[in-house]
Amino acid sequence: MKKIVSRILLLCLFLQLFSLCACNAKPEFEYEVVAGHAIITGYNGDGGDILIPSDLGGYSVYGVGYGVFRGNLTITSVYLSEGIQKLGREAFFQCNEMKSIHIPSTLVFEDDYFGFTSKKLEKITVADNHPLYKVAGNCLLDKSNVLLRGCLTSVIPDYVTEIGDGAFERLDITSFVIPEHIQTIGTSLFYFCEELTSVTLPKHLTAIPAGMFGGCTKLETVTLPDGVTLIGDGAFAYCDMLKSVTLPDGVTRLGERAFFNCPTLLSINFPDGLEFIGPNAFRACNNLTHLEIPSGVTEIGEEAFAWCDRLAVIRCGAEKQPSTWNENWAYCCSAKIVWNYTNQ
Repeated sequence: MKKIVSRILLLCLFLQLFSLCACNAKPEFEYEVVAGHAIITGYNGDGGDILIPSDLGGYSVYGVGYGVFRGNLTITSVYLSEGIQKLGREAFFQCNEMKSIHIPSTLVFEDDYFGFTSKKLEKITVADNHPLYKVAGNCLLDKSNVLLRGCLTSVIPDYVTEIGDGAFERLDITSFVIPEHIQTIGTSLFYFCEELTSVTLPKHLTAIPAGMFGGCTKLETVTLPDGVTLIGDGAFAYCDMLKSVTLPDGVTRLGERAFFNCPTLLSINFPDGLEFIGPNAFRACNNLTHLEIPSGVTEIGEEAFAWCDRLAVIRCGAEKQPSTWNENWAYCCSAKIVWNYTNQ
């Protein structure tokens, strides 16, 4: 009799513990209700292949909130259900194990910001009846054939002439050829593609857009087409392994922070037609040892060569410092400055 009572008590205790655990278990998705719809605000699941549901607690899911899955390395794929209309900024930012994502016909991205990045993204799918987007060559396109987002296996279709901002941002691509049929390239195309070592650019390219190679830490050299006239803001910033750049003769402007913090940059030529060097353009390029600035440079921004610790001499073609050069253009740089220099 005592054994039976003991077993009953143990069973009751077990059931109480089970009930307590069940009550304390967190739901896979946390959400809040706004205007009668659910907005996902948290995730407690185990990752893997996840389905973002169309309904939670009897409420239709309108969207995923800001940064809900940011940096989650357990997610391998995401399927967004029909009915979902919005992704908050950075909703799936740096989910670097995510290999695929499905976009429902109801989802519309805001301001060309897509809310998802993954170094290993291999596949993008879109509902066949989406009114704005489609997939071709494993590229996400809009209906006017602008390439919005690519992945590791993208093949740019021949009829695409424009690539949008950040289309290949943060992917683990090692090399890339931009086809000659591409006429327009947005900003930050390869931003923080940390495995990128080589790129082939279209021969007709006239500008390196802002942030195009920013954070490409393994990029060592880039051959720029002869027609390039502009290096955009931050175009090569944080390129840790960039050793040399040959600027075409037609380059007239180097944007703000164009080569900011390129610690292994050993040399760079300034063509005679150069006119403008932006603020912080070469700040913290610690291995530059000498520079020759042509007489045609009419403007140099603040701290353009600041903290270039090994810069020993700067030879300037101008007879004296032009009034349009910022007074701190060589701030914290101990280089000897030689005026009225010619290399003839």
